[in-house]
Amino acid sequence: MDYIHGLPGVEPGNYDGLYEGLKKHVENRTQLTAPRRMIHILVNLHDLEMILRGDGEDILVRATDGTWRTGAELMEELLAGVGLATIVNARNEPMKQYRLKRYFTQAQRDMIAAVQHTCMDPDCKIPFSMCQADHLKAWAKGGETNLDNILMLCEYHNMKKRDGDVYYKGSDGRIYKRREFGPDIPCN
Repeated sequence: MDYIHGLPGVEPGNYDGLYEGLKKHVENRTQLTAPRRMIHILVNLHDLEMILRGDGEDILVRATDGTWRTGAELMEELLAGVGLATIVNARNEPMKQYRLKRYFTQAQRDMIAAVQHTCMDPDCKIPFSMCQADHLKAWAKGGETNLDNILMLCEYHNMKKRDGDVYYKGSDGRIYKRREFGPDIPCN
C-alpha cells in the first residue's frame, strides 16, 4: 500500500484519485519509486525439519512484515533471494541467520558488461562472454551480491583468486590486482 499512497492525489483511506495517480505515473508525469522492503523470515527448527522433509505445504511461517507463507512459498522465496532467513528454536531465540542472494542475476551481468569487457585480470584478454561473475569481496567474508562488488574473471583467474590472488577496489574506484613485489596493477 505504500506504493499506492505515493501516487499523486491518493491519501490513506481515500482512493478517489487512484486512477488519475496511476495514469500520471504510467505517462511518466510523476516520480515514484517502490519502497524498499526487507522481509525477514523466522523459522523454528521443528518447522524447518518438516519443510526439508517435504511436509511443508501446511506449515505457516510469519514474516516480520506481518505476512504469512506456507512452507512451499517460503522455499520459493528463499531460493529467489528476497532477504534474510533466520532459524529460531522453540523459544523463538535466533540460532542462525542466512543471507539469501549469493549469485549474480543475469541483469547484473548484463549491466556490468558495459564496463568489464574482458577478464579483469591485467594479463588476460578472455572475452566477457567466457567469464564468470565473482565477488570482489568474497561472499563468505560478507561481500554483497551487487554491481559494486562484481568482478568478471575467466575460469583460470577465478581459480587463481581462490588460491590467493587478490583483487580490490582502490580509492579511485578502479579495480587493482595486488602483486607480491612492486606496485599493484590496475585491472582491464
